[in-house]
Amino acid sequence: MNKQCKQCMNMLPDTEEFFRPYVPRGKGLRKTTVGRNTVCRDCEQINNVATRIFKQGPKTNQEQELLAKLPAYYRQLVAIGGQPIGAYARHVLQEVAEPQARGSAALGSILDRISTTIETGDPFLLEYDKLLGLELTKEPDVYQEMLESLRERTAGPDGRVKPEYKDKFEAVATRFDDYEDNYDWD
Repeated sequence: MNKQCKQCMNMLPDTEEFFRPYVPRGKGLRKTTVGRNTVCRDCEQINNVATRIFKQGPKTNQEQELLAKLPAYYRQLVAIGGQPIGAYARHVLQEVAEPQARGSAALGSILDRISTTIETGDPFLLEYDKLLGLELTKEPDVYQEMLESLRERTAGPDGRVKPEYKDKFEAVATRFDDYEDNYDWD
């Protein structure tokens, strides 16, 4: 079974490899696992490092670069429907007062991941572009399922495709419908 990360909006397997087990706080049985967190491990790592650097203050150029790129990354996640969490995300998205101080972690991979996401743009538009350029060789049902899966992820609360994806969706749907009309079903 797959689960969608509420921050990056990626569909990932609902396993411990991708989502940490959720252990509720408060009264009741201690150390009782009741499911998995809603944010994937990659997003948790980004948020934890960003919050630590934000609260303690950047000491290295890499940390300063990370804090400089994160606002664009968080805004991009919000644009695709994500809900970034953490103190720095809250600061960036709601303009909260700034703390000071510092610490250290494996910033290289996190910085690279954020830079790549910012440079590549909206991942859903990229997926629509892939479907537009896809060589159609299989049965049309395969492509309709791919489009339906993407439509579900780019739909708004009313179930319709969001306006920013509508043109791409219609272009892909037209292409797949034309392929289905001309397909030799044997």
